[in-house]
Formats: sequence, C-alpha cells, structure tokens
Amino acid sequence: MALSGFFLDTTMQNASFVHGAHHHGLMLLSVVVSIFSSIMALLTANIARRSERPLHQHVAIGTGALALGYGVWSTHFIGMLAYQLPADVSYSIPLTLVSVLPACLAAWFSLRMLALSEVTGGRLLGSGTLVGLGVGAMHYIGMAAMQTPLQMRYEPFTFVLSILVAIVLAIIALWMRYSLRQTSLPAFLRVLISGAVMGLAIAGMHYTGMLAVRFIGKPDVLKVEITLSPVHISLILSFFTVTVTAMVVSLNGLLRSQELYRRVRESSSRLRATLDTAVDGIITIDSKGLIQDYNRSAERLFGWTAAEVMGQNIKMLMPEPYQSAHDGYLHNYMTSGKPRIIGIGREVVGLRKDGSHMPMRLAVGRVDLPGEPRFVGFVSDISDRHALEVSLRETAQQAEQAAAAKSTFLANMSHEIRTPMNSIIGFTELLLQTDL
Repeated sequence: MALSGFFLDTTMQNASFVHGAHHHGLMLLSVVVSIFSSIMALLTANIARRSERPLHQHVAIGTGALALGYGVWSTHFIGMLAYQLPADVSYSIPLTLVSVLPACLAAWFSLRMLALSEVTGGRLLGSGTLVGLGVGAMHYIGMAAMQTPLQMRYEPFTFVLSILVAIVLAIIALWMRYSLRQTSLPAFLRVLISGAVMGLAIAGMHYTGMLAVRFIGKPDVLKVEITLSPVHISLILSFFTVTVTAMVVSLNGLLRSQELYRRVRESSSRLRATLDTAVDGIITIDSKGLIQDYNRSAERLFGWTAAEVMGQNIKMLMPEPYQSAHDGYLHNYMTSGKPRIIGIGREVVGLRKDGSHMPMRLAVGRVDLPGEPRFVGFVSDISDRHALEVSLRETAQQAEQAAAAKSTFLANMSHEIRTPMNSIIGFTELLLQTDL
C-alpha cells in the first residue's frame, strides 16, 4: 500500500468520516487479558532467570514469549472487536496470523531482558524500543487485516505519536520491573505490580494506536449481523488465552520443580556422603526426641543400623537413669529454653545394641528449621581414653606402692645397719681412751 493510500491527505479534509463506538466491557476484558498475560510472562522470566540449565532457560523464554505474544495479540484483537463500526467488518486470516509474529518477537525481546539479573541503561532503552516497535507493528498489521467497505486511513502525527508512546510505555514497563527488585516488597507483590504496569502499557499502546485511524465512507445502517457476536468471540479468545498462558507457566514451573528436586537430591547425596565419612557418630532428632538422621559411624558405635533406629526415640541409646529422665529434660528445654547439654560438650554413657555401656563424649547443637527445631548430636567413643586413664591410674597407684615399699625398705635397712655401727663406734671410742 502506497503512503498516499495509508495516511490522510489534504484532499480528504471534506470527506465523510464514519465514527465507531467502543464496547466498554470488551475494553475492560482486553485490559484484564493483557495484565494476566504479563503477570504470567514475568513468572516465566523469573523461572528462566533462576534456572541453572541453559536448555531450561531457552525453553522458558521461548514458551513464555509465545504465551505473552499471543496474550498481546489477544489484547489487540479483543480491542478491535470492542470497536464497533456501523458497517460490515471481517478479517483477513493470513494477515491476522502474520500480526502474531511481531507480538511474539517483542515478547521474546522483553523476556530475554527480564531474565537477566542486571541490566544496563543502554540495554533497557534498546529492548524497550524493540518491544515498542514490535507491538506497534503487530497493531498496524492487525488493523490492515480489517476488511470493510469503509476506507481506512491514518492521521500522520497521531500515527507517529502512537509508535513513540508504544516505545516509551515499553521502556517504562521494563524499567518498573527492575526498579521494584530494589525494594523490600514481597516477590509475588512485585510481580503483580510489574505485571499490572506492563499489561496497562500493552493495552495503552493499542488504544493509542486506535486514535490514529480514520474511517471514510457512508455508514451501513442495514449491516449484516454476524453469526457469532464480538462479545462471544472475545470471551472464547480470552478463555483460550488464559488457558494457554497458564499451561505454559505450569509447564515451566514443572520443569523448574524437577530441576530443584534434582539439586536437592544432589545436595542431599553430598551431605549424606560427608556425614558417612565422619569419624564421629552424628545423630539428628526432632523436638520430640525422635531420630531423624543417623550416620554410619553411629551405626558402628551403637551397633544399631539406621533402618532400626529411624523414627525411634533417642533414649533407646541411653542406659538408666538417663533413659527415663530424657523426655522430661527435652520437654523442660522446649518450654523453658534453659539448656543443660545443648551447646556444651560433656562426657556421658551410651547403650549399645548388645546391652554394653559405652563411655562417650557428646556435643549437641540446635538447628532452627521452618516448622520445628532439630538437634544434632556428635558422639565420640572415648572407651580407649577411659582405658588409658584407668591404666594410668593403676600405674600411678603401683608407683606409689613401690615408692612406699622402697621407703619402708630403706628405713628398715638404715635401722639394721645403724644398730651394729653404734656398737662399733662405742668400742672404738673406748679403745681410744685406754692405753694399750
């Protein structure tokens, strides 16, 4: 189409313009569809940004772009149906389908940028410009799909203004999403606000573009009524849009859940491997004293396997009187918060599966988790140290006994030696005093 057949010119100043009217209910419906599609697209962008696998990122962005692009196109088409002309109106199916492509490209550019953690001002302006141009192209290609006996022309200034408005609104919508990340608002509330701004921007682009169009001709007061009313078409289109968009978000959410499950499983495997290689026994219990985790060293120390003790009360590993007093101690701690052993290491006695007692050193720490706290106990077998201490005490006792025996022996020997020596010394003194 030549520009002379696209824009109004000076020869059409006295032409007979035909004015249509908007169906306010359908206008509101188009805005709701736009906001819903935008919110779903932002959720998809969040999934793509947090995904660690490039394939999942590409799938999220690609499917999200299709859903958002279709939502933008649905907003436009419902807005077109809301504009009721006094003339027969139909739509070219090929051009209508082609008009979806710019919307999907614009959505792809926007999601690509929204999936980034940080964005520069230049990238924001560039992406906003491409999104605005894409939405503008979608709108005017969709308008060209209209088939009516009326002539359709555009007012040049308003046409250019509508493109500029589309670009500015796109930049504002994208900027709003990043600016809200710097606030302390809850994540879902930020998505709702950003989605509302983006949805209003998309709808605003369409209705600004509608201001530029002029219809020339004579109204047809006897226009043929179509079988399916615009309201019915809009409702069907809205339902289909919401369904497709929700399915896309659900699919990406499922992929994200599988990825998170894989990461949790890998993290759990690494943690289990770390715990199982620890020399000390590590036992985790809940606030009721029930065993939740039990590593291999604990199996070796107590003789019970993890399968035998999981879900059992920790007091099964304690001899009396500790076994009977344990539940009361744990209850007192949970109610008063005053610890006797938590956070402090001490020597206690454990009970093995075979009934034997095991001297051990126990250190207990508290871990605050959502729902209820957990308590982690670190158990070290100090039987060898106790045996060494007993041996040292016995050795010291034997040394003391030997020292005492030595002292007694020396005292006796000193007495036995000193008695004859005294006699000899006495006789010697007597001889010295006598003349021989």
